[in-house]
Amino acid sequence: MYTSFLSGLKSRLQASHLPVSFIKKTLGSWIHVNVVVTHGLAFNVGFDKSWRADGIKYQHALVETVAIHTIDLLSFYLGEIQEWSYYPSNQSMRGTAYDTASLQLKFKDNITSSLLFSYAAPFRNEITVTGTNGVLSISDNCVELLSHRDSFNDKGFFIRPPMVKNIQINLDNDYKESLKKSVNYFLKHVRHGKPMDQEHLNKSLQSNKWILDLINNRLVK
Repeated sequence: MYTSFLSGLKSRLQASHLPVSFIKKTLGSWIHVNVVVTHGLAFNVGFDKSWRADGIKYQHALVETVAIHTIDLLSFYLGEIQEWSYYPSNQSMRGTAYDTASLQLKFKDNITSSLLFSYAAPFRNEITVTGTNGVLSISDNCVELLSHRDSFNDKGFFIRPPMVKNIQINLDNDYKESLKKSVNYFLKHVRHGKPMDQEHLNKSLQSNKWILDLINNRLVK
């Protein structure tokens, strides 16, 4: 699904004269990825009676069903998680399962990531990639690319880098299209008896195993 989603996003960036190769060059070496995915579902009527709030059966459901997608995506492109911290909490106190989860991850090449997922906060769906020479942010269906690092005011102090590009996208449409492509990809392989890409399959299995080991305290730092 992630390859389908990113392929679609890549096509839209290309059409907006913002090719991925240009983004990589403009950002420089990656330093940190910040992801915030939140909304107020926990305060909806009936949430406390739903499976998402059942701490006996699904205490870590937020990580298992929501955070896993971002962790899988980051692992797919940044490699195996080397260090981590996990801070789950129940901010709404509606039900017994965790409705909020914060994770700090470290990948190879000293790339780090901060992740926040919550059912108990205002709606946000944001990704920010900070590099040695620029910043890429995706928020509110807007992609912004800022560069370069050595930007100063008339007194010689660092200032916010100028905007290189600002384009509008539609994340809901991209998500739906990627889901459609993923299902079609799966059905095509089943229908014709074709094997799945083993590398993609192994990476997804590793991400799922990592999540299961995390919530069952089986990970060794």
